[in-house]
Amino acid sequence: IIMVESGNYGTLSIGTAYDGLSIIGKGNVVFSKISISKAKVVLIRNVSILEYGTDGLPVTAGSANVWVDHCTVGWTETSSNKEKPDGAWDITKNGKLYMTISWCKIMNAWKTMLHGSSDDDASLDDRYITHYCNYYYNTHQRTPRIRGGKTHILNCFYENSGWARPGTTEYE
Repeated sequence: IIMVESGNYGTLSIGTAYDGLSIIGKGNVVFSKISISKAKVVLIRNVSILEYGTDGLPVTAGSANVWVDHCTVGWTETSSNKEKPDGAWDITKNGKLYMTISWCKIMNAWKTMLHGSSDDDASLDDRYITHYCNYYYNTHQRTPRIRGGKTHILNCFYENSGWARPGTTEYE
């Protein structure tokens, strides 16, 4: 268990060397990106992932038993750019993955969340993801985009989904 004190941190990469890892924020903990690849039994709690370049929280390549709880992922302001930033949260190429995303805020993201990188993602049948009590604010698409696997979405709240482009009243 790693307790992280308040502060702004860069990128955190969690791989096989960190199986059984818990990252718990104490106060205002902000990362620019957290990537999980081939790690098993991972808990991330009470942190923010803000202002990322490409994919704020990718979970890829054989990761399993991941729980993300009470986290914020996104940008401080909305953008009408459909290409950048890329997805806030991509869950792809996992093999057998059990994942819970609970009590999280996903905000100001055009491409919000992706389950599977394509229709032929190798983990189509072995991805089990639960979304519980999450808050999606100013999200436009992929809330989430599910390509195979089994997904449960319970008690999530969507506000301003498919927002109007800044300075207009037109929805994309």
